[in-house]
Amino acid sequence: MKTLDVPFGKFWITANGEPIDFKIEDHTEESLACVKEVNPRYNIEKAYLLRPKLPSHFDELNVRISTDNQARYDYDDNICDEFFYGGQWLVDDYIVAITIYVDNGYLDQYGDYEADKLPGYIEVPDSFKDLLYFQVVYKKFSDYFTREEAGFYDDSLWWAM
Repeated sequence: MKTLDVPFGKFWITANGEPIDFKIEDHTEESLACVKEVNPRYNIEKAYLLRPKLPSHFDELNVRISTDNQARYDYDDNICDEFFYGGQWLVDDYIVAITIYVDNGYLDQYGDYEADKLPGYIEVPDSFKDLLYFQVVYKKFSDYFTREEAGFYDDSLWWAM
């Protein structure tokens, strides 16, 4: 089974509960440039896109990102706008944002996310198969600015999406 290995665990993608192959794209450099443009004090450690490799034709699939240690995830906040949908969690000494892509249109209705589970797509038809992807962005919690420390909310993971 293919996994994305990060310092706080592993991620993989499932379709209807079964692990599937996916492409990992490292977007750290591009995401960090966006983050620094907003606030030079912001930082991220890594940013990845995970693109599921789905069959050419299917009726509907439930496509989710999974992890080996979700029990250790402590929900922090939602993280979404018209083009991504997900949440932000504290895991060990990291803060991580995990989102799905939505298109601000028809794909939005297939997004699924709740604080106690990672985001995914529910009953998505094959007409959207080339649009589906997950984003994973993280950094050490020690690099995260609290409102008390900095006088502002650290939304660096949001800007990295």
